[in-house]
Amino acid sequence: MTDRIERWRRRTLCAWASFWRSAASRDDALAIDRGSGDFLVDMGYSDPDVVRVKFALSNAIALAVERLGAARAAALAGATVDQIDAITEGRVRDVSIEDLRRIAVAVSSNL
Repeated sequence: MTDRIERWRRRTLCAWASFWRSAASRDDALAIDRGSGDFLVDMGYSDPDVVRVKFALSNAIALAVERLGAARAAALAGATVDQIDAITEGRVRDVSIEDLRRIAVAVSSNL
């Protein structure tokens, strides 16, 4: 049994050593990409300021939905539960800022 463990240990160590040698020899393995300082720009959003406002509004809606529940929030906002769920999950690409503002006011005024 000890012999099997020793062979496994040697194979594993050799495999890891080979991996690290090949990784260290590649130039791109050690390259560091410096970001722009704006996470949304780095993630590829074309208009980060609009997305930032949308995320802030969706966060405010999500906090209100935690207290009210999705069904009551949807009824107050005149939206469907699926729309409220999408907003609370941050899927706001197809939702306008005005709609988000309207929903945020509707659900937060009834807390």
